[in-house]
Amino acid sequence: MPEAKVYHGLSNVAVAFCKPDGSYETPEKTPGAVKMAWESSGESQKFYADNGAYFVLSSSSGASGEIEAGAFPDRILARMLGWTIDENGALVETTDGVAEPFALLYEIQSDTVPRRGVAYKLTASAPKEEWTTDEENPNVKTTVLPFDAVAVDVGGRMAAKATLYKANSPEAFAAFYDDVYIPSFASDAGPGQDVQEDETE
Repeated sequence: MPEAKVYHGLSNVAVAFCKPDGSYETPEKTPGAVKMAWESSGESQKFYADNGAYFVLSSSSGASGEIEAGAFPDRILARMLGWTIDENGALVETTDGVAEPFALLYEIQSDTVPRRGVAYKLTASAPKEEWTTDEENPNVKTTVLPFDAVAVDVGGRMAAKATLYKANSPEAFAAFYDDVYIPSFASDAGPGQDVQEDETE
């Protein structure tokens, strides 16, 4: 498959809440995605010898980011943030609830083929919102939901997220939103190695 030169677009965002046993609920689409940002965090330790950096050990401590959308469904937002929906259907911003961790699924376009991704365990914090008066035209505002991400044990390896190109496995790509995608690792694949043979040309 030719390497992608550029990526663009964001669509098909879905949320799958984590279960206590480490599995996931069925992904549920959340339409209206505008932007997603992801920033990994970590540090490196250098061992100096022979007048230079002889060995460098890098580690990742997770990631942070945000997802921006026109509006998130109340039932999903309530679970993400530990809020409550009362008997009248009002979304109540309670302060004693517990936010539920979730996986976030999404699709990105490229100049070759689309790719789909999943971040395995995110915890959201209170969204950024603002409203302004309408002038000659409606002033549409979005909701920005910050999150923190951690790696989880996925298929025997610690993983924070995964990305799948359609051309690499059309079957897995088509079923990507049926359940949260779990990587298939080759038994001898280590860091930096291919996890499965790519038979596409």
